[in-house]
Amino acid sequence: MPQVRQAIIAAGGKGFRLGSLANTYGNKSLVKIQGKTILEFTVEALLKAGVTEAIVSIDNEENYEKACKAFKGKRRVKVVQDQGTGNTAQLPLAFDYLLKEKFWFIYGNTPPLVSHLKAMNAAFNKADAIVSYFPFSTSRYPLIAELDGNQAKNLKYSGDSLSKEAFVEPPFLLRNDILPFIQKHEEWYKILPAYCQEGNKIIGVPSLMPPNVHYPHEISLLLSHLLKYAGTDYRLNEL
Repeated sequence: MPQVRQAIIAAGGKGFRLGSLANTYGNKSLVKIQGKTILEFTVEALLKAGVTEAIVSIDNEENYEKACKAFKGKRRVKVVQDQGTGNTAQLPLAFDYLLKEKFWFIYGNTPPLVSHLKAMNAAFNKADAIVSYFPFSTSRYPLIAELDGNQAKNLKYSGDSLSKEAFVEPPFLLRNDILPFIQKHEEWYKILPAYCQEGNKIIGVPSLMPPNVHYPHEISLLLSHLLKYAGTDYRLNEL
């Protein structure tokens, strides 16, 4: 299966739930772990997994300048300032003129393992979309799916997870035929169920990494995972 070469990274959001960290860094994706921003870990993983065009969308001028500085000279990374899409699920619409047939969608504060991304890419010839499964969610609008092997069925919004269900969050691998569903339904917890109900097949790949970073204790959880996998996926080579 050819590698999906394009990624949209949603790296906006002030991260108020991070408390003092939000005041220090101004953006949850720009929080630093051992001297590197969470966003840098995320982008590095995508590039190591074969992405050749990483579009980083970030808010306000100050954070935009910080991100530009972090990725200066990295020709495969394009930093753009978010013009106010309303929510992260709308970003693919903002870049529809740039989008190739297949693309990644990921949060800047959700560093994945390279092995996870490669497993998702390998499954893409069997489905119309690939999502990540997690044992818990930090989303305000949790989306869960019933597991039938690795196929996602009965996607729905819920605050609870049953034994045969798992939480669904980015990274996502998508085709551009999902754009009309994004336009109509606006939020991922509505978009993906509607896409599935139209007969599109969605496959989930389990992830070992935390699904998102919103609260201070999740920074520690993320750090523990980064340290655990240091020397494998997260050997920080030049991009």
